[in-house]
This record gives sequence, structure tokens and C-alpha cells, in this order.
Amino acid sequence: MASRHVVALASALTVVMCASVATVQAANPQCDPSYECKFVYTAPDGSKSHTFDFTSLCSATDYVLTDVKGHNYYAQICGTAKQNCLPATWQNTYEYGVAVQTWGQTPPCGNPPACKSKQGQAACCTADCQVLGQGPPQWSLVDPSNPSTGGVQAHHQGAAASDSDPFWCTFNPTTGAQYERHVTFVFECDPSVLHVEPIAAIQNVTNDCQYTLRFKTSKACAASGGRRASAAATAAAPTTWVASVKNWASSWLE
Repeated sequence: MASRHVVALASALTVVMCASVATVQAANPQCDPSYECKFVYTAPDGSKSHTFDFTSLCSATDYVLTDVKGHNYYAQICGTAKQNCLPATWQNTYEYGVAVQTWGQTPPCGNPPACKSKQGQAACCTADCQVLGQGPPQWSLVDPSNPSTGGVQAHHQGAAASDSDPFWCTFNPTTGAQYERHVTFVFECDPSVLHVEPIAAIQNVTNDCQYTLRFKTSKACAASGGRRASAAATAAAPTTWVASVKNWASSWLE
């Protein structure tokens, strides 16, 4: 009888734990739930893998950076920036994204507001701005020869400038269409930075639709191990956790 109580209690605790994790993830609406905020790099010969987990860097507030020309950047890691983009004199393809560049003054909000959101609702206009990227990132190493501490980068694709946007991107000579804006988040490995520290924003001088946002974080320092060892540890983790819960429950019921 006691054994059945232990199993039931362990199962209940497992459900509670999973529900708690889901609640924490759902608590921050800025985080994008459509993908896991992790990058796993495996050596070409399969001998070693390196895991980078940036989940904890998704913040309730935007990371703010400024470039040398005074443009401000509002960014979110593995999510959507809270800063929206509704310039008064043109319409962009997107209102929100992983990073928004703004410049100039924010105009007064009229009554009723002069701009419209992408849902067609009246909204206050923002300063002049561009949405630099959208959706899940394409992960890669900054330095493939040094996967452990060479850094990680996340590339986000955006949209080409709209017809009303006066700041067009470079044209593709093959297709005749504009290139899309895109932004790359570069994460430098710094074991001393437990969370994340924004350090620089760069707009490409020869192609001003390319942007780079640089951060320092210990999350870009790899947790590594052999594939077989990692697989064994992953397989053993749930069993070990349940066993520890059962042991705790047994002692509690005694």
C-alpha cells in the first residue's frame, strides 16, 4: 500500500513540476514559445557536442543599445521586443520583431492617434524606425575552430523595405528585388557575466540593411561532453529524479 502511495505522490510531483515550468515560460509574453532557445553544436567527427542554452536571457524588458550614429536598438533574445515600430510618414511590413531600430523624436500622440497598428486600430506613432528581424534564429558558431569559448551567433531575417519606406535596401542584381533587412545577435563568451551585458550595436557601412548587436554572457561558454556520455546523462536524468522523489516520499510516509 505504501509503495502505491509513493508512486502516486511521485507522479503528482512530476506533474506539478512540469506545470510550474510551463507557467514560468508563459509568464513572459515577450518570449517566443515556437522554438527552444538552445543551440547544440556537434563536432564534424561526432566525437563531441557543445550545448548553449540562452533560455534565461529572454527578458520582460528590452535590451537597449545605441550605435555610433545615435540610433537606438530595442532587442529581445529568443523573443519579441516590446518596442513597436509605427513611423508617421511610411508603413513598414512589420510592427514588431526581435529588434527595432529607432532614431529622431517621437511625435506627440494625437486624439485620435494618427497611426494604425497592423490590426487596423488607432495607435500612437513612434519615432522613425525599422524592424530588423523576425522569428526563430539560425544558430552558428562565431569561431568554428573554438566551439567552447569562441562565441555563438543568432541570425534573424527581416523583410525588404516596403514601397512607402524611403530607406530601401540594396538590390539583388540577379533577381532585381531588394535584399531583406537582417540582424545578427553575437554572443561573446564571458564567464564573469552570469546573465547578459549588451556591448555594441553596429549598422553595416556598405549595406545599411545589415545589423549586428553584440552581447557578453556566460551562456555562450559551452557545456560540453562526448555524445555517448551526454546521451547517457540525458537518459538517466528523469530516472534519477523520479528515484530521488520516491526516496523522499518513502521517508515522508514512514
